Amino acid sequence: MSKSLIMITNPSEYYPDILLPRSIRNRNPGNLMSQNDNPWLWQMGYDEGDFCVFDTLRGGCRAHLRTLLTYYTEHDLHTIIDIICRWTDNGKTTSMYIEYLVKSTGIGENEEIKSYLQLINIALGQAYFEAGGRYYDDSILRPYYLSALTRPLRAGYDIIKGQ
Repeated sequence: MSKSLIMITNPSEYYPDILLPRSIRNRNPGNLMSQNDNPWLWQMGYDEGDFCVFDTLRGGCRAHLRTLLTYYTEHDLHTIIDIICRWTDNGKTTSMYIEYLVKSTGIGENEEIKSYLQLINIALGQAYFEAGGRYYDDSILRPYYLSALTRPLRAGYDIIKGQ
């Protein structure tokens, strides 16, 4: 069954403080673009910039981490540089983004990501970068990201099994 999406033309109808960053208003911590032909679970629509609008923050975190998992498992993007070069196409923003994630996660830009914990830390860093600040505490976002995990990164690197 196909889910039809609506364009949210008046965000203040749903979000009283229109001055909040888009990723916060849309409950979309990764600022994922909408794919109208294949909506995410819990995606209720999209905004004027074609960014996904989720009905829950958990849904936005799930979509965000599932995208990162797809980058890792299906596109062989195993470093911060690989991920962010695909995530954004703006050269200046890309270098700032990479620098921010390296500082916030402690993972080197070319260091191979080897655990869910590292991937979740990257997602948290992205959420803060996309919002332009820490609108949520890690203790709020981390459980939502953890709930999105359904498959190991690669044999021998599964943080869930303690390796």
